[in-house]
Amino acid sequence: MKKIFWILLFTLGLGAAYAWGTLSAQWKNEAWHQAQESRQKEFAHRLDRYTPTCSQLQQAGFSSVVTTGEDRIMVHTTGDYFYVIGINIAPGKSPLTSWWGAGRTHALQNCKKP
Repeated sequence: MKKIFWILLFTLGLGAAYAWGTLSAQWKNEAWHQAQESRQKEFAHRLDRYTPTCSQLQQAGFSSVVTTGEDRIMVHTTGDYFYVIGINIAPGKSPLTSWWGAGRTHALQNCKKP
């Protein structure tokens, strides 16, 4: 009887340790993903606020890369559209990418000329 009690106690202890380790790993993973999503949203907002210059909009194809902090931004133009493409290369963190596009003709009419 005493041996069965110790085996049962050992089994319950192993089960509790496994459950604790599994839950702990899930909590850490969830916290990491929330931090990553927060960084991605902040980066996307910064990229959304970027306004291409007239020279970037007039240039065909890819413009030169603009560096703002840890963000690298370039503009790609096609016939009727332009796309703002960005990558964030913060040291020690995974890279983030985002992009947006709009009509090129309207943007050229409204761009600020120096």
